[in-house]
Amino acid sequence: MQCPECGGEFVKKKIVHSECHEMNFYVFKDTPALVCSQCGAEYLEPDTTKKIDYIIDNHVEPEKYEKIPVYSLGKAD
Repeated sequence: MQCPECGGEFVKKKIVHSECHEMNFYVFKDTPALVCSQCGAEYLEPDTTKKIDYIIDNHVEPEKYEKIPVYSLGKAD
């Protein structure tokens, strides 16, 4: 499969994927992904996104909790 961004080749890797859903931040480690060897673009296959959606939609208990910093760029000088 070729990268739609640059035409490079995708390679299978495990990544840390994060997303925000309804003001909740989720981090998924060891996420299988295709990563472009040239530009680094990441592509998640449908089976992976279905697993992520299931975890979010069903409020699956996480492995652990982490604190993350929150910034407002409207207040940054």
